[in-house]
Amino acid sequence: HDSSQSECRAALAGDPPTDSPASRAGAAARKRWLNLNAFLARLWALGVMDCTMYGISTMRMELEPYSLPPEKRPPTEAYGIQEIEVENAAIWVRIAGKRMFECREILGPKGNPNWDPQYGAAGSSGGTWEGVDGYHPERWALWKSIFGKIANEGGRQNMVDAAKVSVAASHRPSRALTICQQVAVVAMEQIEREAAPRSTDNEAIQ
Repeated sequence: HDSSQSECRAALAGDPPTDSPASRAGAAARKRWLNLNAFLARLWALGVMDCTMYGISTMRMELEPYSLPPEKRPPTEAYGIQEIEVENAAIWVRIAGKRMFECREILGPKGNPNWDPQYGAAGSSGGTWEGVDGYHPERWALWKSIFGKIANEGGRQNMVDAAKVSVAASHRPSRALTICQQVAVVAMEQIEREAAPRSTDNEAIQ
C-alpha cells in the first residue's frame, strides 16, 4: 500500500509513469488537473468566462502557502504535492496573467466591508499576504517573489532534458516545477511591461 501511494505521488509530482496501476493513475490525475486548470485559465484569458475566483483560489491554495515555513503551511485542497501545486499556479499566470495583473476584484471582507459572508472568502490570504482579499499589484509582486524563490531551490528531478535547456546550472538537480516557475516569472515581467503607461512623443521630448 505504501509503495503504491509513493508511486502515485511521484507521478503526480511529474515523474514519468511506470507500468504500475498506481503510477498510471497518478499520471492520469495529474494530466486531468493541469488540463482542467489550463482550460479555465484560457476561458478567462479569452473573455469567455469570468474565472476571477478560480484564479485567486489557485494562487491562495497552491502558491501562497510556500511563502510560509513548512511547519506553518496549511493543508491544501489539491494534492498536497509541491510540484503539481506550483506548476498549476504557473499555468494560471502563463495563460491568464494579464487578466490577473489588471484585475482589482475583491473576494472577501478585507477591502469590501459589504461582503456577504455566505460566499466565503476566496481571495483571503494563503500565506504571508496581509492585504485585501483579492487581486492587488503588491500581491502580484508577492507571487512573483515566491516563484523566484522556489525557482532557486533544488529538489525532485523532473523533465531533466527540458530543465537543462531552461534552467541555469545549479548545485542541485532541477525539477519540472522550476521550469514552470521561471516561465511564469518571465511572463509576469512581460505583462508588467505591457501594462505600464507609455509616454507620448511630446512627453518624451520634454
